[in-house]
Amino acid sequence: RRAVDFDANLTTVSEIPPQFHEALAYKVISQGYTRGDNPNIQMAQYFDMLYQKAVKDAKKYAKGRKVSTGFIKPVDF
Repeated sequence: RRAVDFDANLTTVSEIPPQFHEALAYKVISQGYTRGDNPNIQMAQYFDMLYQKAVKDAKKYAKGRKVSTGFIKPVDF
């Protein structure tokens, strides 16, 4: 499931787990280094790498939280 987008109302609470809030900052910093009159591509790539690592960790976290319920009932024929 995707988290709800942020809007102009800053009272909206993020559905993203707190341990991944830093990943959002990495992406914003990376984009900030690519803009402007004097882009710093090396720093942008560094922060993009940190962002990609955080995304990878988030996918592992999401995959590990799947809960399967049920059981196998033995039946004699």
